[in-house]
Amino acid sequence: MGIWDSLKIRFFGPSDKPDQPTNAPGGSVQVPVNDYRIPDHLEGYEFSATLQIRTPLEVLRHHGELFRGPLDQAPKYGTWTEGGYSADGIWVPKTKSWAELAREAGGNVEAAARMDRETPESTYASDIGPTTPSKYLPFLLDFRDIVEGEGEAEEKIERVKALGSTHRAIYKRVQGTYPDFPEGFFLGKPKRTRRKAKQATEPPSEP
Repeated sequence: MGIWDSLKIRFFGPSDKPDQPTNAPGGSVQVPVNDYRIPDHLEGYEFSATLQIRTPLEVLRHHGELFRGPLDQAPKYGTWTEGGYSADGIWVPKTKSWAELAREAGGNVEAAARMDRETPESTYASDIGPTTPSKYLPFLLDFRDIVEGEGEAEEKIERVKALGSTHRAIYKRVQGTYPDFPEGFFLGKPKRTRRKAKQATEPPSEP
């Protein structure tokens, strides 16, 4: 019995499903390449877009998308290298909800659903610091829609400035990261704020 199976029994009770046959060391099931299946505790793979002002609009729109299949067959959004790396986003495993796990294990679904509701939204790294997609993504979608839309740079700058009234808190955080925003984004390379490392001060030497 694996660790995950033990945890499911501990929290949700024993399952009435028959045990799966094992033919590999450690009790794991060897699955042929042409008979792929997602691990029991996963719902699939979720696309996580890079939360930065440079990320293309089309990539941002796929944030949170779920893919149920082999990871190497997941759609490639944005620009990818030959080595399979992308700076625009990444597919990450998405665990099933507590309620779904409880339902499969014959446990207390109501209690598990309460745990789902009480679980806070995940925090993501971004160019403005740690944040949640629900706070930053709406601004990024509106911003990139302006960036990639029609119009001259000066016109786009004014439209972006108007986002300061609809996304006030996030707009201030973006300006905290890019002091010359939005002008610097359209008229030149945006400059990011760099915090100087604190240096220990030495006492003045005696004459």
